[in-house]
Amino acid sequence: MIYARDVTKYPNDELRFVIYAPRYRDNSGGAIVMHKLCDVLNDMGYSALLYPLWKPLSLPSALFRSPRMTFAYLLARAYRGKYATNAKYNTPLAKQRDIQGSIVIYPEIVSGNPLRAEKYVRWLLHRPGFHEGHFKYSPGDLYFCYQEAFHKNCRDMVHGGSLTIGDTLLDIYKQTNYGERIKTCFIVRKGRARPDLPDLKHQWVVDDLSHEELAKVFNECKFCYLYDTYTAYAQYAAICGCIPIVVPLPGVTKEQWVPEEKGRLGVAYGESDTEHAVTTRPALLCFMQETSKKNREAVAHFVEAVKKHFKT
Repeated sequence: MIYARDVTKYPNDELRFVIYAPRYRDNSGGAIVMHKLCDVLNDMGYSALLYPLWKPLSLPSALFRSPRMTFAYLLARAYRGKYATNAKYNTPLAKQRDIQGSIVIYPEIVSGNPLRAEKYVRWLLHRPGFHEGHFKYSPGDLYFCYQEAFHKNCRDMVHGGSLTIGDTLLDIYKQTNYGERIKTCFIVRKGRARPDLPDLKHQWVVDDLSHEELAKVFNECKFCYLYDTYTAYAQYAAICGCIPIVVPLPGVTKEQWVPEEKGRLGVAYGESDTEHAVTTRPALLCFMQETSKKNREAVAHFVEAVKKHFKT
């Protein structure tokens, strides 16, 4: 693993970022995009580092202030070993001294300011409270949304706009089967607590497969039903020629689910929407092929909003 500040100074080093991120897992969308943000910031000449999520600044203090999170971190470290990164990304790790003078980026699952940063922003990768059940933000906090559907419960905060970062894995997910398809698979993931989740005991649930295995499954299946309404696996299924059907949340319209049309490309919201999924699949592929350019545009907007907010 690489540690900074021992790296060569970046051209845009007047802004330094520390991203409070979980370990990299290739089946965790949140982990992927946080590590990818670090990579893009560094690629654009800024100095960006990762600080392991829940890693305490001081162990005795952390055990007193937030014992549950501290024990969770220690158990994860003991069980999984060292903090994992993606070797393809430029994601050096931060030490405690790097926090001073940097802008810390917290995901929405983090309440308060655990790294005691002088300047920090929040990045809502899901609806606040979805994972932890609770959250505590402060009036005046600057925040960005991964998508507009997550723009919730942010009263008296400052909205910096959208920050959508992606890594499309188009080297893995691609259509190889142009013949007849008759199989159906199911993805549950974050939808496991849904009250309308049926008994899928005898169905083909593919939650625990690797990306390579899923690409093969998506090329075998005609349909993939998703009870996790916000997952990139819907788009991955689509570009493999499968029709992803997001099972609608009760009482939630298509526009409420994902307000932006670009976020619905290639995906059906309910069985009656499959024609839309098929007809917009080519546009989805074009959109995903431009991900690198869009990442840089999103980061440029993010940096300008941060500069304006902190007047740097």
